[in-house]
Amino acid sequence: MVGKDFSNAHFFKELGKQFHSTDTEVPKEKINDLRLLLRYHEWKYYVDNDPVVSDFEYDQLYKLLERTESVHPRLDYRRLAHTAGVQRSQYQTGIGQPSCAHAFFGQYLQSD
Repeated sequence: MVGKDFSNAHFFKELGKQFHSTDTEVPKEKINDLRLLLRYHEWKYYVDNDPVVSDFEYDQLYKLLERTESVHPRLDYRRLAHTAGVQRSQYQTGIGQPSCAHAFFGQYLQSD
């Protein structure tokens, strides 16, 4: 999948243009793009300590994902696996703890 490298800011900026807080849901074929965008914003916020959207904008995207998953329950990862889906993750980026983010994102980045 294109865009797995979170350093490609242009890719994620363009990806973000697809989604608007006023949308009632995301087309089924775009839900993984929205998840990827949310993961990017989580990475920038928790790991890089350099957020590119406001908390409000992130929350609106997150709510859009929740609305979409409620309309398409089969796409709700919370029902499919214990470790995936729409679950806010708490990252601890203190000294000696980079493996927390690596474990979360490393699994995603290595999957195709």
